[in-house]
Amino acid sequence: GGVHFLLTHLSPHDAGVRAQECAFLGARCREVTALGVPTVVLGDFNTLSPHDDAAYNHMKLASILQHNPRLIRKFLRPPQEGHGTSRLDFRPMQILLEAGLKDLCTPIHSHERGQGDEEEDDEERKNEREEEEETENRE
Repeated sequence: GGVHFLLTHLSPHDAGVRAQECAFLGARCREVTALGVPTVVLGDFNTLSPHDDAAYNHMKLASILQHNPRLIRKFLRPPQEGHGTSRLDFRPMQILLEAGLKDLCTPIHSHERGQGDEEEDDEERKNEREEEEETENRE
């Protein structure tokens, strides 16, 4: 028995770097959980969760962040072709969610969501991320 704890402090400056760090962390988590060892990851993720997207949209967070070059690199994705604005970058957290981890810091009103909504949201974000990566690879 026992529990495997991973403590991390992800890059505070760049979402792209955090995405790489999360890919490494996610791979480690998969290795450990494949051995049947429960895993807890904790630390300073310096990232945004897709589960909080509605709250971020409500407060117009992307618009607020676009006025600060440092925060643009930290939390936003550049506009895609055909889209004129930057978007919040959920890739780092999404990678961890796809590795099977659960975000325990859920939105305040998460109890109002329907059963299974988080899984549907995760799948939708994964599909969006795959489409974006394909677009980036073509450019």
